[in-house]
Amino acid sequence: MNVLAEQHEELALAFAKRGTDRFEDVEWTTGRSGLPHLSGCIAWIECEVVALYEGGDHTIAVGGVLELILGEDRRPLIFFDRGFRKLA
Repeated sequence: MNVLAEQHEELALAFAKRGTDRFEDVEWTTGRSGLPHLSGCIAWIECEVVALYEGGDHTIAVGGVLELILGEDRRPLIFFDRGFRKLA
């Protein structure tokens, strides 16, 4: 999981689009488990799936953390109630 910073709104929107190459023009490296680490993130969390639960029209995944890497000291990007928000 990549924890995005406040200035990553456009990146978050690009990854939310369907039918596009989400990694086009995005700087990233490969983590130890082979997952992408997007550049400039606050943190990267690599997990293994421990359990899956049905939750209405969603599946809830519970992960056990394998590795936590701290990145740049920035404010997090928050998405809540259909929009991006800033911490007070």
